[in-house]
Amino acid sequence: MAQDSSFTDRLIKKLKERFTLKFAYEAPRIAETLVERANQSTTRQLQSSLRDAGLEITLKSDFFAGATREVMQKHIAYNVNLIKRIPARFLDQVYDDVEKALGPNGNGLQDLIPAMEKRYADNSRWARHVALDQTRKAYNDLTAEKMQSIDQDEYEWIHSAGSDHPREYHLKRWPDGLNGGRFKLSDPPIIDDKTGQRGKPGDLPFCRCRMRPIVRFKPNAAPSR
Repeated sequence: MAQDSSFTDRLIKKLKERFTLKFAYEAPRIAETLVERANQSTTRQLQSSLRDAGLEITLKSDFFAGATREVMQKHIAYNVNLIKRIPARFLDQVYDDVEKALGPNGNGLQDLIPAMEKRYADNSRWARHVALDQTRKAYNDLTAEKMQSIDQDEYEWIHSAGSDHPREYHLKRWPDGLNGGRFKLSDPPIIDDKTGQRGKPGDLPFCRCRMRPIVRFKPNAAPSR
């Protein structure tokens, strides 16, 4: 292998072809499962907010189907593309590791095995972070869509406190930060105090915050069962 770099090229190419087909086959199922779990979670959260508002209403599973179809399809398509890119991302890095280990200054398997172990661990962590980030984004987008479909606009910003490096502005309690503040979808707050960007929980990369809908119905204006 050290003497014939074309062998490494052919090997990596075959691995890419194999795993690209595998990931392309599995990607739709994985993406649909991820988004559907977020969808079910948002319905439970909205059901809880309805109870908090004193409305004993049971939402059917298809209550928001029309309102959320486009949002779900958007997130499924985006996640399918992310999943399909994993083999190329990983195997391109593996190729670099192989070249270094088998090159003039390399030590063969003595270098390659620990490099591969680290590469696998790093990519596994990356994949978990991306999956969680995309789930939260789907959750917040679906929550917003469902709220708007029943004429609700207000929510409470909830900081998850689950990150090792939280955004300080998101962590601080309102009004010094966003945590616990009540905001409107129609008038989004500043979510990045450095750039002035406005948005909702989950809009920034790897933001773990979420929204808790605040339901306020006028008399005789509650959604049907």
